[in-house]
Amino acid sequence: MFRARPKAGRGGLGGAPNPQEPARLTLDRAACVRGRLVHASCQKCAQVCPSGAVGFADGAPVIDAQACSDCGACAGACPEGAIRLTPPVNAVQVCAQHPMRGQGCVHAMGLHDLAGLYQQGARRLVAATGDCDTCEMAPLVTLQAQMATFNALLRSRDLPEMVLAPAGKAELAAWRARTEDRPDPARRGFLRRFVPPPEPVDRIDALLEILALPGAEPLYPHAPLIDARACTGCDDCANICPHDALTLVNAGDGDFAYTCAPERCSGCNLCSDICEADAIKVTPMIPAPDDIPLHGFRCRACGVISRTTAPRPPLGGLCRICARTNHHKNLFVVLP
Repeated sequence: MFRARPKAGRGGLGGAPNPQEPARLTLDRAACVRGRLVHASCQKCAQVCPSGAVGFADGAPVIDAQACSDCGACAGACPEGAIRLTPPVNAVQVCAQHPMRGQGCVHAMGLHDLAGLYQQGARRLVAATGDCDTCEMAPLVTLQAQMATFNALLRSRDLPEMVLAPAGKAELAAWRARTEDRPDPARRGFLRRFVPPPEPVDRIDALLEILALPGAEPLYPHAPLIDARACTGCDDCANICPHDALTLVNAGDGDFAYTCAPERCSGCNLCSDICEADAIKVTPMIPAPDDIPLHGFRCRACGVISRTTAPRPPLGGLCRICARTNHHKNLFVVLP
């Protein structure tokens, strides 16, 4: 079964959960300046809290879950990033064409965006849009279609699906409260000029994590299918793949194989574009393809070790280069 990535502890150095803290806030007391100096003067989290939910006990910040409105103002004001706001279980997306004027188009969310929300705990996505039928910016691929594809990937791995629903008045009101109460980051822009930017953090690809999970017959958004009868064993597809979705592996005893890691395939079609034999077709929503065995042989003309999908060398024992040229009259230099 799917396991979400562990979140940071909320109960001080030991990481024990604090029942006083709301579920959406993660408080790392070790990162707080008061964890280094109890009498530190910083109270920015308490100063910006509109509901008075942040206080201090024995020098450490404490969040009252009953008073907290989940606005996230404390997380934005904390200079050390000791308070982080995690996405709610019901993620809200508001389109720029909606009367409340959100950001961007909700249909711009792709599988990676949905996987990111899913990994962070969201199981319900509510969306508020304008009139998509008359919107000139509406894309051809809708959020509903992306959600259907994403849920098919989840089902094939026995994972709970994600629900897409229209945003209600209460959810829109909560979204507005969070956006209006969010502190202006420009207020600390002057000081940021004298502070070096933080080191970039390696982001784990949420979609790759989900696609790597097992299932009875897991599906993949894209996967390259190789027609063994047409394949010439030229290795162009494996060499050009930017994500190592197709690789050439040594099977021993002079044999090789093309193996596919479909969770890495982005559907870019580079392998299909470069294949002169038209032996590859990138196919959506299929299980992992089988390996394509290759058999090595030495070309009778140039002496280079070549590969073929047939169990025996091709007629004449020539590699694909010599078979296409008049090797008796011309000299060809084959570089490794």
